[in-house]
Amino acid sequence: MPKKLPTISIKGKDYVMVKDRILAFNELYPKGRIITEIIKNDELSVVCKARVYPDVSNLDRAFTGHSEAYRGNGQMGQVPVEVAETSAVGRALAMMGIGIVDSIASADEIKKANGLIENARTGQPSSVIDYQDVAENMPQALPRINDAKKEYKRGTYTGLATEKQKDLIINLCLQKGVKATREELDGLKISEASRKIKSLSEMPSKTKSQEQAEDAFEEELDDDGAPPITEEDLRNAGL
Repeated sequence: MPKKLPTISIKGKDYVMVKDRILAFNELYPKGRIITEIIKNDELSVVCKARVYPDVSNLDRAFTGHSEAYRGNGQMGQVPVEVAETSAVGRALAMMGIGIVDSIASADEIKKANGLIENARTGQPSSVIDYQDVAENMPQALPRINDAKKEYKRGTYTGLATEKQKDLIINLCLQKGVKATREELDGLKISEASRKIKSLSEMPSKTKSQEQAEDAFEEELDDDGAPPITEEDLRNAGL
């Protein structure tokens, strides 16, 4: 039996990194071999196939892993061949039983998936390349990413006001004649938004006559922002 491999903990579960799986394989199977093959390489992505042979004298016993990496501007998108090869080797070794603790996935794949989940929960953008990579190699993580997006929309994770609440506040402000911008609502908590909506709802709406009076007043403003002086103003001032 191999010695216990080093792990990293992610969300309370332990995972082995690909490099540690490779070191364990070389130690346990000195007559073994790892062969990788690029089976697709175009302008969009790279697909790699890895074969692991515990003993080269018995080529009938082999373990296989596949991985696809997409090209892009991100760090991993710049080296798709290396990314695809590493993941393919890690999965082939996992098929052989090396490095499996809580999951066949490697720590590298789990970290990427959890990064997408965290971004979705907090409304942060994620690399399309990373999302595609997770979709190909860890499709089981997609439902959790979608649930995280729903959490963000409901505001249940961050505690911040939802977009629906902000829309309602802006509309109520327009109806009630209250000046407000969307930027002012950034950082507003769900509870604060609820109280603001209730308060605005209870306010009387601005009447048409009020709107007309305000419009007429604004038209009379001079360049300094003050109403022009009238004869009545002068008499009242004793001039």
